Amino acid sequence: MDVNATQGHFKKHRFFLWMLIHDGYKVGAYWDGIPNHSQRGKCTQCGVHESMEHILTVCTIPGQEEVWDIASEMWRLKTGKDMRPTVAQIMAGGATELGDPGTTRLYKILITESAHLIWRLRNERVIQTPV
Repeated sequence: MDVNATQGHFKKHRFFLWMLIHDGYKVGAYWDGIPNHSQRGKCTQCGVHESMEHILTVCTIPGQEEVWDIASEMWRLKTGKDMRPTVAQIMAGGATELGDPGTTRLYKILITESAHLIWRLRNERVIQTPV
């Protein structure tokens, strides 16, 4: 495995989580005051102001629910429990300790990979940036 490629992968996820924690993404009400861009602040499916919470855990546009369904199935195979995290649990995912190192590692991977994928799918759909 290429170490540099792996480090780049982790940097993207660290940056994503840093931006999420620090409210750095331009979603929702951010666009209201910008002429000719206020439509960017609303979810085209749900009609509400977008927020990272809405994008990552609530929105009904295909993608979010399916990603969490797959992550939850993997989590269920390991623990017997569902995985439907809140945005706070996503933000804390990297710092979460569950006792067993293997379970903790799987949790961190599932939380960060799933949330990042949902964000990238949303971007591809809304602003046409390729995944």
